[in-house]
Amino acid sequence: DGDGDACDVDSDNDEVDEARAALRAWPRAWRQSAPGQYLDGELLAAGDRWKQALGAYNRARKKDATIAAVELGRAIAVIEMGNPRRAIGVLKAAERADSKDAEIAGYQAYAYLRAELGDLAVPAAQRGVALDRYYADAYLPLGIALLGLEQRAPGVKALRRGLILLEDAERANRLIATYLNP
Repeated sequence: DGDGDACDVDSDNDEVDEARAALRAWPRAWRQSAPGQYLDGELLAAGDRWKQALGAYNRARKKDATIAAVELGRAIAVIEMGNPRRAIGVLKAAERADSKDAEIAGYQAYAYLRAELGDLAVPAAQRGVALDRYYADAYLPLGIALLGLEQRAPGVKALRRGLILLEDAERANRLIATYLNP
């Protein structure tokens, strides 16, 4: 995600290169399968190649439309390509595939926030919190949405809870600077 130091980024690139080489060693039928195309999408996404990743996810979806992780990958790629409103629809398909996935609910909340629909982000984030009370990326968009709706006390409480659960200190510092210390 570019938040690590140069050493971390290099090791991440090495891991992606190793995974890509392993994928190339798979039999063609495996590479062309839904899981193979999904893995290709994940590797492309790891390199911030969102358009190509979306293509791989779409190929995976064409092979098997029931895999929630494929829909989530498609949605993240669409968000990263700057179209959160389209991602909202893709995330609804992901939720239909797996209604118990807190990560899908968290990304729904983020998509609503990016689409400037904070009032819709709240129930999506609350669903994420209900599904996994230890998932930082359910509390964070909940806090951000509540702050945007001028519900300061519950917004700060949710944001702080998310920050406590968040393992990425650099990202936590950015969120604190943006939402708690403007």
